[in-house]
Amino acid sequence: MDVKTEKGKRVLAACILAGVVCLAGGGEVVAGIPFWEGNTVYGESLLFVREGGDLACATCLFKPDKIIQLKSAFKGIVYVPGKDCLLEPGTRRIVLPQGSRIGFLEAASLFPAVGAEHSINYRKGDRSRGVLFHRLTGFCEMQTEVVYEHTEKWPGSVPGFVGDKLPLFQGKIDICQAILSNIYELFSSHYVSLTGNGVNHPNDFGHRVYAQYLLSMFVKREKE
Repeated sequence: MDVKTEKGKRVLAACILAGVVCLAGGGEVVAGIPFWEGNTVYGESLLFVREGGDLACATCLFKPDKIIQLKSAFKGIVYVPGKDCLLEPGTRRIVLPQGSRIGFLEAASLFPAVGAEHSINYRKGDRSRGVLFHRLTGFCEMQTEVVYEHTEKWPGSVPGFVGDKLPLFQGKIDICQAILSNIYELFSSHYVSLTGNGVNHPNDFGHRVYAQYLLSMFVKREKE
């Protein structure tokens, strides 16, 4: 997207304002800083899957050294590390031992037959199978959220403040910031999850990361 064009500016403005509206819907302050900074990840979403005779597992962004908390994304159930879940040493995986209370999906269910309920076309390379798809909170209801410590560095790209390169657009953002100062106070030192917008679950990690990227690009934040 070329933000120098009128269309690009409108699209970017819509993205920013959509994030602001979601944040304005009511926020749960998420402790800590964005996942690419620091050594604690807060509220990462996991979907456990079992394949064949293996234990169900899910993969984290980093190799966890310690699980601080693991809970269901939708029901508020807090699970017990060591009983409901185990770290697989030297990997990014969390596995579910026998007797775990954490739900999981069978790998085959991720690719239902074409035409089946919750199936969209097609699985790559197999036009007889679709891909599992849920609208609204469907996937969130199956997920768990994990808070964990790690010692790795994020190897990917990270956002930086670019408002000074788009002065006219940044001026509009500054006006929004002044008008919605009570919202911006919430994430002056912490970011806010997308609570209360009626679509995404309050702790939808992917949408929260999206908001963090936008905020990092257009809202200056003091380093913690």
